[in-house]
Amino acid sequence: MQFQMDPGLVSLQYVEGLGWCLLADVKPLHDLRMERCCLQLASPSAPQLLYIRRDADIFGLWSPVIGPAPGPVVTPHQEVPAVLANVCDQGSALFTPVVCSSVLDNLCNYFSADWRDGMNSGFHRYPYWGMSTVEDLVTALRLWHDIAACSSTCRAWHAALKPFANPNDLCRRALRLTLLAPATSGLRSSSVRDAVDLVAMFAQIWWHGRCIVDMPSFQLRAWPVLVSSVELQSELREEEDDDLFDGPVGTLLNHHAPQMMDFAKKILPLPLAWKTIPRTLGVHSMSAQRFAICELTESDSTKDQSSAAAVQVDEEGNIQLLALDGARLLPIADETLSSVMGLQYVASTSGLHTRRVRPVPAGAPCGTPYCSRDERDCPFCRDRLQGRLGASQLGGRFRLNFLAASRVIILEICFEVPSFFATSKDSDLLDQLRQLLPWNVEGSDNEEVESSAAYATDEDEDEDDDAAEEEEEEEEAEPEAMAGETPSAGGEMPESQQ
Repeated sequence: MQFQMDPGLVSLQYVEGLGWCLLADVKPLHDLRMERCCLQLASPSAPQLLYIRRDADIFGLWSPVIGPAPGPVVTPHQEVPAVLANVCDQGSALFTPVVCSSVLDNLCNYFSADWRDGMNSGFHRYPYWGMSTVEDLVTALRLWHDIAACSSTCRAWHAALKPFANPNDLCRRALRLTLLAPATSGLRSSSVRDAVDLVAMFAQIWWHGRCIVDMPSFQLRAWPVLVSSVELQSELREEEDDDLFDGPVGTLLNHHAPQMMDFAKKILPLPLAWKTIPRTLGVHSMSAQRFAICELTESDSTKDQSSAAAVQVDEEGNIQLLALDGARLLPIADETLSSVMGLQYVASTSGLHTRRVRPVPAGAPCGTPYCSRDERDCPFCRDRLQGRLGASQLGGRFRLNFLAASRVIILEICFEVPSFFATSKDSDLLDQLRQLLPWNVEGSDNEEVESSAAYATDEDEDEDDDAAEEEEEEEEAEPEAMAGETPSAGGEMPESQQ
């Protein structure tokens, strides 16, 4: 949802019976205006209630009312401790308590820094946003070296910057390893050193990055994830057109969407950007098949999302999606699946994959059907005048297949592992990373990288140069067979069911 700020105020009020309320003078744009029409709400003529917080204090997760979901997570700002007066004989105003503390807070306080980045949805003009994980690590470690240099100025600065001088904490934030302590959650998270080693390896073999999931240091560890999409799919038959409003597939998905969204909220009790009224509005092609798509969450939800779940892979390759307290979310028990009224549960599949975008040389034409003959007039070609880096994002999906009126409805839940996002230039930054780290990067020798690349499949090694611009490298993890179907060799479902 989008807003346009009108001249007015943003206010924070406590209302008896509601709690803390965040109100603002905003004008709803397209998405929100459509939602308000569907809810039969009058045109806004007063400050709009965006978010509420029912607890006594304002710190924590706020619940959205008409604001974009998920709501913001408010945390207290930890400032650099005040530097005492007369601790230095220098005459500069920089050493006065107020100025000194403010300068250090602005230069060295990373507790509220934003490390978010990743891939955009498939139809976005720009395939990715933000910096890669290796770039985040290089930036974080440069900051740590600057903090160390400032700490050596005098004892007062050393004491004030002591809470920020922990390289492990800084790297953990850059890696987005935001899991709770094992004693609290029961989750076994990776150490910072192991995570940095895996990220460096992922950056060096970014096009075949999925092979890191076979590494012992990746398996049996819980990795924070972001749920990137929850949607319903159903195949469009050859004789059917793309009429998603009055056609049989669109009508079927729209009919079951409210019930399936309630079911998805039940099995995913996470702060996701759920749509108010889901509708079938898209078509996705996979090989020779076409699927109608009904999105249950907003397409750009990962940009405003904090990790509220984790993924864990065992030695046999089975995937589990876990809550931060260690409770298993997916896969779920069959008796829970049978509770969906009017639909018959058939099978489920799961797998890890990498979403990949090829690098584009400078000045290369976009090649889209909308490209004009004069490349200077094409907005997509103008985006590529300086070229574009390739990118790779590790993620995965769960697919739950249901049968309704002789048609298969697929509930697909996709997630991303934000710690593993790389671009094609990251391999050039690894030398800088090794020099900045207070320890040596393991697994960075050529022999080890070559041995890890051996996990890549033959299909990965023989990529077609004319392949699609955005591709996926995927392996399904021991799916259950659908009725009347037999898993193929290697435990994979036939392509029609993947």
